[in-house]
Order: sequence, then structure tokens, then C-alpha cells
Amino acid sequence: MRPKIVALTGLSGVGKSTLLVAVAPRLPFQHLEASSLIKKGRAIMLGQTVAQDQLRYSDLDENQNLLVRGLEASINHASQLVVLDSHTLIERDTEHFLIGPEVFAALELAVMIFLREEPHEIEKRRVNDQSRLRPRKDAAALAKVQAEAVAQAELICREIGVPLHVEMPSNVDGLVDLLCRYSN
Repeated sequence: MRPKIVALTGLSGVGKSTLLVAVAPRLPFQHLEASSLIKKGRAIMLGQTVAQDQLRYSDLDENQNLLVRGLEASINHASQLVVLDSHTLIERDTEHFLIGPEVFAALELAVMIFLREEPHEIEKRRVNDQSRLRPRKDAAALAKVQAEAVAQAELICREIGVPLHVEMPSNVDGLVDLLCRYSN
């Protein structure tokens, strides 16, 4: 039986990975990262080695096809729940691109959770995280991008007929409860 797929979305730097680390001891799930699946697909299928933060500058349609194929190949069918760390839009330095509903439909989601955070907190995380090369934007620009990302999440969920939950990354208990509802 195929596990339930939950898309955990939000801007880069919102705290998706950190939140999932906090949830992991309390709930069994398989954690997959869209960027890792795409990177692996580029290496295996295309013979290309691309750094994680350079994926946003690759062919985005090709990346989304690789994501769908990579997810199917990586699902652990012994798991009841798969949480896919992903995005509803891809940011570049001066522009961003929306991910269409067809990508999430192909992933056969059960639900999408969008993590929303105060833009100044996202800006601070991006500045403090020296391990990543995320686009540098101030809080005002991040507020606009985050609003568009939430609107895209709403459109995606409406189009494919799955629930959308908007949560704060500090709400660990709420996320555990929400994921428990979808793990059965």
C-alpha cells in the first residue's frame, strides 16, 4: 500500500527541516527533500552534478519531472507517512517562478502544509545560515514573496482537491497532531 504523501511547503529558510527534526522523535515518517530528489535525478538521469542552491537556476520544468520520478523511486512502502519538504515557488535573486498544480497532482498528495513565518525571521535565518546560498532579500521583499507562495499553495490545493493547512514553524505540537491525522 502506498503511504500518505504530505507536502510541507514554505519559503527557503522558513524552518521546514528544523521543524521536521523536532517532529521526528515523536512520529514515524519518511522525510524526503525535493532538492535532494532533484539533485539525485540530475546525477543519475542526466549525468549532471548540481549543488543544492544552484538547482533554482536549472531548467525548472525538468527539475519538477525529476522530482515526481524521484519521489516514486524513493518512497519506502513500509512507511505509513511520507513528508516531502518542498516549495510552491522557486526564488531566484530577482525573480521567482510558481510551481504548477500538475506537479503536486502527480505526487498524489493527501494534504499540503504551508509554513508561514514573520518575514524578518526568514531574513535573519537566511543571513545566519552560512551553509546555504539563498537569495538575499529584505523582510519587505520576503513578505511579498511569501504572500505569493501562500496564494499558490491555496490555488494548488483547490485545483487538486486536497486540504491546505497554514502553520507556524514553532508549532511542533500542532504539526505532530496534524501529521498523526494523515498517518492512519
